[in-house]
Amino acid sequence: MITIKVFEFNYFQENTFVLYDDTKEAVIIDCGCCRREEEKELTDFIAENGLTVKHLLCTHLHLDHIFGNPFIYKTYGLSPEAHRLDVEQLPSPDKQAQAFGLPGHYEEIPVKKTW
Repeated sequence: MITIKVFEFNYFQENTFVLYDDTKEAVIIDCGCCRREEEKELTDFIAENGLTVKHLLCTHLHLDHIFGNPFIYKTYGLSPEAHRLDVEQLPSPDKQAQAFGLPGHYEEIPVKKTW
């Protein structure tokens, strides 16, 4: 049986999902956490449930859905996986942030082109 945990993260109230089963292998979908307390909430849940995160999946690469990708990359060593057209055609995270008037530099990490 698959269990789904939903988190609401970041300024846009984006939904981040953790899916796992009886094997304790998990996937994170659309990691939107961008504040330390959000990162802690996510990692605490993963640790408390004894999960091993195997994939970081992105339904699309809009900024609110990828804020947490660098954190997951550093914490679990997982590169995000996204549709090749999103990787090839969407503006960079920095350009997306500028469009919303968000300050700072967004750390870019390698994204695997899939499906």
